[in-house]
Amino acid sequence: MAEAEKTEPKEEAVQAKGNKTPLLIAGTAVLSLALGFGVNSLFFKPEPATTAPVEEESQPAAEASEHEQPADESKKGTKKGEETPFSERVVTLEPFVVNLRGADYPRYVKVSIGIEAENLAAKGELEARNAQIRDAVILLLSSKELDEITEYEGKAFLKEEIQRRLNDLLQAGTVKSVLFTEFVIQ
Repeated sequence: MAEAEKTEPKEEAVQAKGNKTPLLIAGTAVLSLALGFGVNSLFFKPEPATTAPVEEESQPAAEASEHEQPADESKKGTKKGEETPFSERVVTLEPFVVNLRGADYPRYVKVSIGIEAENLAAKGELEARNAQIRDAVILLLSSKELDEITEYEGKAFLKEEIQRRLNDLLQAGTVKSVLFTEFVIQ
C-alpha cells in the first residue's frame, strides 16, 4: 500500500510536466512569429507610393483638346506631363543559371532580373530583343569569378555592367535600372 502511494505522486508530477510541454511549444512559436514580423518590418519597410499631383488649369476649349492628345512614344509614351507607372515599365526575364569561371569545383549562379525601361517604347524593344538580352547577360555572368560577385560591391558593379550592355543594344530609349529579384550562388 505504501508503495502504491509513492508511485501515484510521481505519475501526477510527470502528467503535470507533460501538460506544460504543448504550452511551451505554442509560446515558443508565438515568440518566433513575433520576432520574425519585427525583423521583417525593421528591414523591409515598404516604400511609400508617390503620385504626381494633378494640376488643374482653366484653359480655352481649343487649348484643352490640344493637351489631351497623347505625346509620341519617344517622349514618355503617355499623356503630356504624366509618367508611366513603374510596374508598366519593368520587363522580367526568365531566371539565368550559369556556371562561374575559375572555381576549383563546379559553382553556378542563379539570377532573376527585372529591367526598368525609361519608357514604354524602350520596354517594347526590350521584349522584342529578349534573345539578344539573354545572350549578353549569360556571356557577362559566365565571365565572372565567385569572388567578384559575392560581396555587395560586386553585385552593384554587375548591375551597372548589365545596364551598360543593354543600353548599347537599345535604340528606342534606355534602361533606367537593373533589379536582381533572385541571386543564388551554389
